[in-house]
Amino acid sequence: MSEITCIIVDDEELARVRLRKLLKTFSELHVVGEAENGLAAVEKVNDLKPDLIFLDIQMPGLSGFEVLKKITSKPVVIFTTAFDEYAIEAFNENSVAYLLKPIEKDKLRRAIEKSKLMLRNPAEVDYHQLLRLVNKKNLTHFISKLGSKVKFIPAEEVCYISARDKYTFIHLTNGSEYIIDHTLSELESFNDSSFLRIHRGVIININYIYEAEKAGNSRYLFTLKDIKKSQVQSGTKYAQTIRNHLRI
Repeated sequence: MSEITCIIVDDEELARVRLRKLLKTFSELHVVGEAENGLAAVEKVNDLKPDLIFLDIQMPGLSGFEVLKKITSKPVVIFTTAFDEYAIEAFNENSVAYLLKPIEKDKLRRAIEKSKLMLRNPAEVDYHQLLRLVNKKNLTHFISKLGSKVKFIPAEEVCYISARDKYTFIHLTNGSEYIIDHTLSELESFNDSSFLRIHRGVIININYIYEAEKAGNSRYLFTLKDIKKSQVQSGTKYAQTIRNHLRI
C-alpha cells in the first residue's frame, strides 16, 4: 500500500507527542497534522482529508464522536480511549480499530494493520450506535407505577420485555407483567449484556433462553424459561446481532 496520511487528535499534548514518536517507526504512515481539540480536528480533517485519524474520544468541547458527525470526508478511524471493558466490546462488534491508553507499540501495530484492511475494504460504521453503546448505564431494576404505588422490580427477575399498543411491558419469570415508562430504544442504552433486542418489539433476557430454533434464514423462535414457556420470534434485521451475541 502507498503512503497513508494521518492526523493525530488528542487534547493532551503528552499523548500526542508519545503517539507521534511511536508512529515514526511505521514508514508507510505520514502524519500531516495534529489537533488539540474537536473543533480544530474538524477543520484539519476537512482541509487535509487524511486517510486515517487517531481520534481521542473524551475531549472538551466536541467529543471524538461529535467530530465524526461534522467532518465532510470519511477517513478510517483508530479511536484512542480509556473506556471500560464493556465499551470495548462495542468497538469490536462494530469492526472499529481502537487503542487503549496508554498506547503500547504492539497494540498500535495491530490497530494499524486493521486500519489497512479497512482502507482496502471500506465499510459503513454506525458511529451513532457506537456512541449509545459506550455510554451505557447500569441496569439494576425496573420501575412500574401502579396508581399511587411505585413497584421496584429487580432486572434479574425479568424474562423478556415487549412493546404493544404504545406501552412497554416487562414479563417476569413467574408470569406476572407490568407496564413501565421506558421505550425499548431507551432500554438499549443501559449497560446489561443479559438483555438482547431480537425484534423491534421484543428484548429478551438471554439467561432465560431455553432453546432457539431457526425459523427461516434470518429469524429465530426463542422458547423462554418462564412459567408460561413463552415463545418470541426475532425480526430479520436482528439476525446478525443475535448470531454475534449468542454465538449461534
